Amino acid sequence: MRITLTFYRRDTDPGNDDVITLEEWCDCFAWADDDRHEPPCHAAKHLEDPHLLGVFHPRCTLDGYYKPEQCHENECWCVDKYGREFEKSRVVGQLPDCGQYGTFVSI
Repeated sequence: MRITLTFYRRDTDPGNDDVITLEEWCDCFAWADDDRHEPPCHAAKHLEDPHLLGVFHPRCTLDGYYKPEQCHENECWCVDKYGREFEKSRVVGQLPDCGQYGTFVSI
């Protein structure tokens, strides 16, 4: 089933392919009405030990979702707001061009 919704595209189509998959649709609304759950990036940060060296520490927006650019040591990559990595986005020694994967709102 193919659904195209321009209004919801920024949040539901992180692959920027004009197709909203079931996974993308469900992720968009997974946290909307449930105050018991923390946004995914904030939840991941609460599970980590900030004192451990060499461990990946996710970068979050103020509202608790993942920032588009994530880096660990000398390697960086692009993710959607739920932390899912875009294929072939990893680069070494520089920031990736995450804008090619869609529009992100970082706060």
